[in-house]
Amino acid sequence: NMMLYTVLKNNDIEVQPVLTGLRDYGRPIIEFPVLRQFQHLMVMATLDGEPYLLDVDGNASIAGLPRVGALNEAVWAFGEDEPYWVEVQSPVVTNVYQINGQIGEDGMADLSIKNQAKQYFALNASADLMDENDEIEGPVIDHLLAKFPETELKGREFEPWTDPTEPFVVDVEVKSPIGQPIDDYL
Repeated sequence: NMMLYTVLKNNDIEVQPVLTGLRDYGRPIIEFPVLRQFQHLMVMATLDGEPYLLDVDGNASIAGLPRVGALNEAVWAFGEDEPYWVEVQSPVVTNVYQINGQIGEDGMADLSIKNQAKQYFALNASADLMDENDEIEGPVIDHLLAKFPETELKGREFEPWTDPTEPFVVDVEVKSPIGQPIDDYL
């Protein structure tokens, strides 16, 4: 993060370092800042008049989405005159599944699943898909495999996720044993 700060500063981007306490260590004491309550340094850059918290956190980092553990109510910013607190709003995250399918008499279902993930769910799902070497792993599929190991992947489509204001969408087609025929019942 200090290297990021230096690169941005050298390119005339308005930037300042900010300290934050990680969630594992509890909430920050805003009334009286104590140095040992800060475990992590990030960068706050102002682009087009909007402040962005930047946190270099592996290949999946997206500007404005610091690591989850660093979202801890407020950050201590180092202004030109004196340090000050900046309130950090945790983004609203959603993870929606739409499932359409038909169950056969044998209990096997042909399912079409659309997953729309926003913010951190999107960040994690996108990173999982980009890092996967095995065709069967990734969001949606790994959840199904945990409950129904015989699930077969028939197809999967997604576009790389680059805009944190938009959802990450994954379309999956599977055949999965979700029912068991017993006598005349399913």
